[in-house]
Amino acid sequence: MTYRAEIEDNIVMPKFKTGRTAKPAWPWDKMTVGQSFIMNEVKLTTARWYCTQAKHAGHGKFYADEVSENGVVVIRAWRTK
Repeated sequence: MTYRAEIEDNIVMPKFKTGRTAKPAWPWDKMTVGQSFIMNEVKLTTARWYCTQAKHAGHGKFYADEVSENGVVVIRAWRTK
């Protein structure tokens, strides 16, 4: 079977969607040094990866760790720089 594609000119190409189109899930850019937030939805290693990504994006330096709050262990991220 032979396929024949017809080549056409002057067809408008749709706009490229580049980068992240969804709203960021974490408030990296809104934080000041010493502030923190809970990251319940992810594992500790993933939280630390997000901290690294935020640093590379220019939002500052962050640290994530497990802490016990009212007897419940949660993952919390702090802005350190």
